[in-house]
Amino acid sequence: MPLPRNFRTDKPYRGVNILLLWSSPYSSPFWLTFKQALDLKGAVRKGEKGTPIVFYEQLQNRKDDQRATDERKERIPFVLSYYTVL
Repeated sequence: MPLPRNFRTDKPYRGVNILLLWSSPYSSPFWLTFKQALDLKGAVRKGEKGTPIVFYEQLQNRKDDQRATDERKERIPFVLSYYTVL
């Protein structure tokens, strides 16, 4: 089974997103967000259901922030968001 990829960027999905996309009923390894489909002059059929995926990234280190406490300086926070792909 080929790894799921973003159709527009050709980047493979990683981590839990691979399992999420493999478990969908679609056989194509290529995925797009609704906005990416519209940007490529595509269309999404009315009533079509997408598959949720997750995205996370680590924010920049706050060690330069003088107002942060020592405990906060040691932790580098993450941002978690989700998208629906078709």
